[in-house]
Amino acid sequence: MVPPRVTAEPPIGRAPAEGTDVGAGAMAPPEWVRTLDRAAAASLDVRPILAEGRDPFAKIMAVVTEIAPGAALVLDAPFDPSPLRRLLAGKGFAEHAECPAPGHWRVYFRKPQEGPPPEAPAASGGARIWCEAEVAHIDVRGLDAPEPMLAILRLLERPDCGASVIVHHEREPLFLYSELAERGWRHEVVAGELGEVRLLLTRAA
Repeated sequence: MVPPRVTAEPPIGRAPAEGTDVGAGAMAPPEWVRTLDRAAAASLDVRPILAEGRDPFAKIMAVVTEIAPGAALVLDAPFDPSPLRRLLAGKGFAEHAECPAPGHWRVYFRKPQEGPPPEAPAASGGARIWCEAEVAHIDVRGLDAPEPMLAILRLLERPDCGASVIVHHEREPLFLYSELAERGWRHEVVAGELGEVRLLLTRAA
């Protein structure tokens, strides 16, 4: 189901501008990609999902969760999913992207053999974060999808995040709710400014 007021931007990255030579400056694949057994690797083509106007992020993360340590995922997309690449690289994944044809990107991800290294405190990813009355606020308005959801989840994973967070959004983030529930957070839409969707997130007891 497509949420109302969904933006036109691709949900796992931004398509290159028309006329851009996406193959220029492509890097040679690393050894682990050249020797990859494609038959043993997980594969996911999100082009049909995006063509239907749906956000493939939840599907991608479900597949990523099932991958064994040291195994690989081959992802096909109509553009370079750079936000997803940054997200998984931050979790310790090796990654490599190539553009075999116009409008077709193939990205290889390899899960670390052991758990991901401890992450440094994550940057806000362009979101504005501040604290009022000991409650964290995060403003994700104006960010391209999926950065609003990623920025919110990064904040919730920080050890200094309190039990309540106020989110300032420009639309109701329907795809975020299942991610919150999995992490033990509740959500409630509260009064905000004109044209704003404001959420109160509380950590479940």
